[in-house]
Amino acid sequence: MHQNGDQNVCEYDQMVPSGMPNSDWLLGNTPLFLTPPAFSRMDTMQSYLYRKEASDEYDTAPHNIIGRTRRRRSGHAVFVSFEVPDTPRAPREIALQLLSLKFLSEKHLEKIHKLFEERPVWSKNALRYLTRFTNDQLKYLLPAVAYYFVTGPWRVMWVRFGYDPRTQPEARMYQTLDYRLRAKGGLRTKVKAKRSYCDYLLPYKSTPSCKPKMAVIGTGEDVPEFPDSGDDKGHLEQNMYIFRPGMMPPSRQMFYQYCDVLVPEIQDMLEKLPEPQSQCHEKLGWMPPRFDDRCREILNAEILKSFHTELSGGTISTEMMVADDSP
Repeated sequence: MHQNGDQNVCEYDQMVPSGMPNSDWLLGNTPLFLTPPAFSRMDTMQSYLYRKEASDEYDTAPHNIIGRTRRRRSGHAVFVSFEVPDTPRAPREIALQLLSLKFLSEKHLEKIHKLFEERPVWSKNALRYLTRFTNDQLKYLLPAVAYYFVTGPWRVMWVRFGYDPRTQPEARMYQTLDYRLRAKGGLRTKVKAKRSYCDYLLPYKSTPSCKPKMAVIGTGEDVPEFPDSGDDKGHLEQNMYIFRPGMMPPSRQMFYQYCDVLVPEIQDMLEKLPEPQSQCHEKLGWMPPRFDDRCREILNAEILKSFHTELSGGTISTEMMVADDSP
């Protein structure tokens, strides 16, 4: 649409013919029309309420003048690298205050506390499977009981406040085993990638207003203990954090803990480990050299055996499956 004198003229009918045009339509003049450089990413009308950006009174970080990268959305979690001399002993006060704001009760927190008392180091996938809490709930529960290792032998793991695995040799059972699987041929149909460009979702599609809603009519009886957690039992499988013989990893890159790799050969190796070194290594932790490589070779053999079992009459060579040894 453009303005011609005092009136607006719509060019749509002239550019897009209606019905079956004759040959005279090709001889007519074509209006000059330049498409916009960028189109909207939204395919439906959206209502946006403009409001002033609120200042965060708890934000003590210096202002990023250059602004080359987006700031991490930590959710007030404590991120720790391997080089930090001391680990945190208590959560931030704002992390505890957010629990009540997000309608998380003491029962939610007690369930997480109990698991960290049984084991000081957990992966988020393991907690999702055992507690059946959603990602949104764990986003606020975990910073209240544990800190997050960014680098080192326990990277991508949550560690209980006050516990430093770098000073505890028995913590080697909880170290991270980064296992990656390069798939070729038919192997790709069995083990999917974590992310795909085909599964891209527009940002507004994930908002609550775009999700289907279900009306539930009840008398208030038989209220579940954790009503907000949802029943993910049909979507969460044990192989998301545990590996057993005969299991298939859900994705081509998995972050296991050595105690959760329930392969007899690997468990025997863990029981027969030599005495740990006097100091925790930045990459090896408390494990001997090449121990993780040997575990990856065993996992390759177990997965290959599972493929031979599932594919009746099929032949799969070791060339189809190569583990990525990069850390």
